[in-house]
Amino acid sequence: MTAGVRVLSADAPHAAWLDARRSGIGASEIAAVAGLSRRRGPWDVWSSKVDGSEWEGTDEMRWGQFIEGRIVDWWARGTGRWVGQGGLFRHPDHAWLIATPDALELSTYDGSGEPVAVVDAKNAGWHMAADWDEDGAPIDYICQITWQMLAVGVRRGFLVAAIGGKPPVERAFDLDEDLAAELVTRAGAFWHLVQTRTPPPLDGSGPAARWVTARYADADPDAVVELDDDQVGQLMAWVDLDERIKQLQGAQKAVENAVKAHLGNAIIGTYKGHDYVTWKSIERDGYTVKPTVYRRFFIPAKIKKELSSGDD
Repeated sequence: MTAGVRVLSADAPHAAWLDARRSGIGASEIAAVAGLSRRRGPWDVWSSKVDGSEWEGTDEMRWGQFIEGRIVDWWARGTGRWVGQGGLFRHPDHAWLIATPDALELSTYDGSGEPVAVVDAKNAGWHMAADWDEDGAPIDYICQITWQMLAVGVRRGFLVAAIGGKPPVERAFDLDEDLAAELVTRAGAFWHLVQTRTPPPLDGSGPAARWVTARYADADPDAVVELDDDQVGQLMAWVDLDERIKQLQGAQKAVENAVKAHLGNAIIGTYKGHDYVTWKSIERDGYTVKPTVYRRFFIPAKIKKELSSGDD
């Protein structure tokens, strides 16, 4: 493999990192771009590149990022591997393929050796343990480590995960050529959308909803649009999903009520030493909502009934 280019060192200024991140697709974004992420979608990434918005992670994710260095240190000492700092790397042939591994395994101990593997640390909650069974790892992270291998130019990667507060475990991966090729193909097509400022297909993400709302913020009281069969089919799907969501919400509420009844006046429910659920008293301040104008999506009850029964 051709070696990647180190664009930034690990201690580069934060502003430089932000600029560099917007110049390509990073390892933490590739699963979303490829439609394989459980938390994000292509619209989240497209919006961050085109509009300059940054995806907000959770406090749990930020805490995990904070202790990643300690996880790598523990792993390196335990395995005796020679580890150096990561940084931001760019693929020599695809300028939009960038990645920032937490660390690199080096060929020599003095820090001057060539990278032989990428190392990425993860801090996973105990509830995620099933995703790390045996030699497995979540698909998001497999995509991430694959992207890092491509950017750096190595064929080996290590995911080092501290699961549920336990000492880190290692998951070693060799480059999967088929997965790598698929990710590059999807990312190349996605980057063309970024360069041409062409929105990806609309999905249910927050950025997609905000884009539609902002683009068509003003309603024309005299405008009428004729729907075709495709739009009517979409409305039928919407009504069907609405009915199923209500059914699922009812089933979910029944389960919640059963658990609440078991908790009684207790605040916390535990299982095998872990806090599984809380039912706390929350004080809520009163407030006044300022007057606003917004557009409401609405389907009359009569039309919902027709769409639900499949009538024309």
